[in-house]
Amino acid sequence: MNRVSIEVSEAGSDGEELDRLTRRLRADLLALDVEDVAIPDAPPAPEGAKGAATELGTLVVTLANSTVLIAVCQLARMWVQTNKNRKVLIKDGERSIELVASSQDQHDRIIDGLLKAREAEAVERD
Repeated sequence: MNRVSIEVSEAGSDGEELDRLTRRLRADLLALDVEDVAIPDAPPAPEGAKGAATELGTLVVTLANSTVLIAVCQLARMWVQTNKNRKVLIKDGERSIELVASSQDQHDRIIDGLLKAREAEAVERD
């Protein structure tokens, strides 16, 4: 299965705000042609803690196919561009890209690099 991890952050946000932003991004991702977008559980909480913890700011996206990664990256780019304090880290296996407030051209180059590396790896496997 094709999975990528997305870590989101926003400078100055507390845990509650980061959780709200993460869930909003999750809803936006689910509108794409993805199989699933999960919020992973956090490592075990200390003894006596109440409730299940989740990993704040982290999403695991199961892609319907590899071309959906383009739409995921474009959505992440738009999400970052709406607030200069936001940052998105997309991890695809051993590769990762970080999107921060910058120009669209810079984002395009970063995303193209990830997609080309992924494509080259797929060709090598075949």
